[in-house]
Amino acid sequence: MTGDLTLETNVLTDAGLLVTKWESSNPDVIAADGTVTRPRDEDAAVTLTPTLAIRDVIGDGSSDFQPVTVSAPGAPISVTVLSTLMEDVKEKLTFDAIKGANVSADAVTRDLSLVKELDGVQIAWEVQSITPAGTHAAIDTETGSVQRPNKDEQDVRVVLKANLSRNTEQDFKLLTITVKKM
Repeated sequence: MTGDLTLETNVLTDAGLLVTKWESSNPDVIAADGTVTRPRDEDAAVTLTPTLAIRDVIGDGSSDFQPVTVSAPGAPISVTVLSTLMEDVKEKLTFDAIKGANVSADAVTRDLSLVKELDGVQIAWEVQSITPAGTHAAIDTETGSVQRPNKDEQDVRVVLKANLSRNTEQDFKLLTITVKKM
């Protein structure tokens, strides 16, 4: 999970219990009000435990709710809060990170330095498209080698796809460059 939670209080459950508050096993990640602060490097496992009240626990005939902590199996809720690392890597993964000796993404004439790992995130590259098709332009996604269009062909627009993976999390980022003809 990545966003804030709605941890409702003063709500009756189906069993007639009143949720009075929530406790977090890691309030730095999930506060008692449901505010989520995502960790930077590692996912965080957090257990949320509701405090429940039942009506007239003491048997005196009152209709007030009396707080009782319920610790029955299954009462706590366990969640995993995903780190921000993948988003941080996507922000860092720009043309500057792969440009090699090139100066501009709009005028690529030299080989690229396609990084395979950044901050512990594995990166596998693929060419998503080359426009216009039918030129001699190519990018070797293993080596970063750039083959430019011939003199009698047009400059080409290349969309590179960086496939990102870390543990079980996967994402991707597209980078667009223009490879200049010879």
